[in-house]
Amino acid sequence: MYQGQNAIDYLISQVNIEDPAASSHWRKYHSNFSVNNGLISGIEGFGSNENSYKGLIKFAHFIFQLKYRIWAFKSIKRLLLFFKLDVKNNNILKRQNKGYSLDCLRQTLSLTFLYEKIPNNFGSKSSILVIGDGFASMTNLLWSINSANTIILINLTKTLLVDLLHIKKNLSNNNFIDNVYLISENEKIIDIENLISNIDKKIILIEAKNHSFLDYLTFNLVINIVSMQEMNNEVIKEYYEHIQKKKNVYFYCCNRKEKSLPDGTVTKINEYPWKFNDKIIIDELCPWHQEYYTFSRPFYRKYDGPIIHQLRIMNQTF
Repeated sequence: MYQGQNAIDYLISQVNIEDPAASSHWRKYHSNFSVNNGLISGIEGFGSNENSYKGLIKFAHFIFQLKYRIWAFKSIKRLLLFFKLDVKNNNILKRQNKGYSLDCLRQTLSLTFLYEKIPNNFGSKSSILVIGDGFASMTNLLWSINSANTIILINLTKTLLVDLLHIKKNLSNNNFIDNVYLISENEKIIDIENLISNIDKKIILIEAKNHSFLDYLTFNLVINIVSMQEMNNEVIKEYYEHIQKKKNVYFYCCNRKEKSLPDGTVTKINEYPWKFNDKIIIDELCPWHQEYYTFSRPFYRKYDGPIIHQLRIMNQTF
């Protein structure tokens, strides 16, 4: 088990080892990833990573984002919730010196949606699993609003290192040292169980190659936003097997209807290994994930295919 700088050092020591969980998509985007004297280069495919916007650039981003923000104005309750999360996310990004990009806004909108649909699933007794999280955007937002007792973040090793560095930028030094834990492949199950029971609020990091640890952790909500579509189908199946061993877990899955990876592998959200006894709450095109904007004509452009978001109760028994 690693904490603080030790967790960072451990992940740095692992970045040159081939990741067995990486698809051709990530082999492509991680190909130039390197760490030299603590400095990371070659960050690609994670989403937006621009420095804080200033002046006219900041104003332009806000104007282009109105098209997406208008979704929050459908009700007063939703708007108030969105505004609270919007302020929190803005403060996180200030601490990280990052711009409030469309990628970041989508985290705010997604969490607003989840709070609206499953309001009793957050709080001091909740445990949330985030599968794939570029720059730890969702993890940091969940932490900042005290939405769970335990946040579990699993990602490929290189991406997890970037996640961890962004968590460090958001948390106080004491919280980063005392409340963030990376569990490694040499971990004993009893150590994981002790960690769960002894720490009131924590972030647990897991490398994707150690996804079997999920069988020993509890969670009542799973979040995956446009990263399952970048996995090989056998890896997707393994994640579903871990989730489906639990009862009555909410799963928010937002992914491309169909996506082709560089090696020709095709993933389809409707062919993910769903079960017949899942309760489907939402299954529709995601309102804020169909287009992205640019500063040149045409300003709004569609992705290569439609992106669907689904909210289900997995393996429902009640």
